[in-house]
Amino acid sequence: MPDAMARGLYRITRPTLALFESDGGYVARPLPDDACILFDPDDALARGANLIEVIFEGQSVKMFAADLRNLAAPET
Repeated sequence: MPDAMARGLYRITRPTLALFESDGGYVARPLPDDACILFDPDDALARGANLIEVIFEGQSVKMFAADLRNLAAPET
């Protein structure tokens, strides 16, 4: 991910899944609505990747780009 200065804080507006690293693979776990995530939408979504790395509760997890586009609202 780009440096932390470009990142923004976003809130998830509906429950969705994220992929958490576990034993060399990934496990899908739900993120609740109102979960806060940190990522750079301009960089992440512009790259066209299907899975985007975000920070949730200090942990790097992957989320689907479509979920970020539809469910991530900037924190004001």
